[in-house]
Amino acid sequence: MIKAGTAHWLLHDVKNRGITAWLLSALLTAFYLVLYFTEWFTHPARAIGLDSKWTLYGLLYTLAVTLGGLWMIRKYRHNRYQIVRTSVVIFVQATFAFSIPHLLKFLHQPEYYFSYLWPLKMDYLTPSYIFSLPLPFILYSFLGSALLVPILAAFFGKRWYCSWICGCGGLANTFGEPWRHLSDKSS
Repeated sequence: MIKAGTAHWLLHDVKNRGITAWLLSALLTAFYLVLYFTEWFTHPARAIGLDSKWTLYGLLYTLAVTLGGLWMIRKYRHNRYQIVRTSVVIFVQATFAFSIPHLLKFLHQPEYYFSYLWPLKMDYLTPSYIFSLPLPFILYSFLGSALLVPILAAFFGKRWYCSWICGCGGLANTFGEPWRHLSDKSS
């Protein structure tokens, strides 16, 4: 049942395939088309001190994960598992997937994403790429891919990465939570 008031109608409409949801979908599609195929976001990114439109995108992505995560924590405040998982997703996105790679770049080091491991990041074990990195990154890539991934998969199952570490899974589990009920449940 829809509660009275414009804000409640709008929220219900966005979460249940109403016209507002379609407009939001069109807006997001337009945003990605502009991001990928034009340079319109380059000047605003540089105006706020960022080096490229992709850094601006990473910042917006991290903000979406953080705000969606805070909403999730509030919604599931009585479920310890959800609070811990969501906190880990926010932390990994904000540090390993956004801040550390840009800090390394700022310090004139190779840009390296510690939240990626082989087989998800195939480059991390190709000789031409891996041997261009500093020794600690090489060790992390090999040990993480050969030991960390199989051990965590054995103990926590195949979804440990998508549910706890991955940025796309993080966005789906935080910002995408209000739309989860719309996914197809058939097999």
